[in-house]
Amino acid sequence: MNKAKAIISVILCAVVLLCAGCSNTNKLDENGNAIIKADESEIASIEMNLLSGETVKLEQYRGKKVLLNFWATWCALCAEEMPAFEKLANDYPEDIVVIAVNCGESTNTIKQYIENNKYTYPIVVDPNNTIQEKLGGISSMPTTVMIDENGKIISTNTGISSQSDIYDMYKTKLGLK
Repeated sequence: MNKAKAIISVILCAVVLLCAGCSNTNKLDENGNAIIKADESEIASIEMNLLSGETVKLEQYRGKKVLLNFWATWCALCAEEMPAFEKLANDYPEDIVVIAVNCGESTNTIKQYIENNKYTYPIVVDPNNTIQEKLGGISSMPTTVMIDENGKIISTNTGISSQSDIYDMYKTKLGLK
């Protein structure tokens, strides 16, 4: 009997975590999406260290739409949406840049995960969560920030539905054909 209760408890905990997302302490709007506090000039000047060793600023991507996705290797929901981001990056290389910002993990952990999954879009290493803090404290994962060609945030999305829904949703929100 105790074994059955333990199994039920574990299942209930798993369901609660999946429903809540991998973490859920963002300040959210009425639609449940992260509220970004940084202005356009602050966003443009954010420096990011890529897994490749290169340092970039968001302002380098002016003229293209940017999907800035906050994720971690331990986040099951993040893992579910990454293939959709890979497909978007490959299908629309002239129109968008997909950048995955890893939240708080070591370079070795990130590198192994990316190599195992064969992702090719830019991956940011942010072991101290500096980028999330600059944007106003993003802490729920996955959270994706959509930035237009002029560097203005047009939308945020916290959580996911399904891979096909993710692909279609971002394609629509970004006006891609």
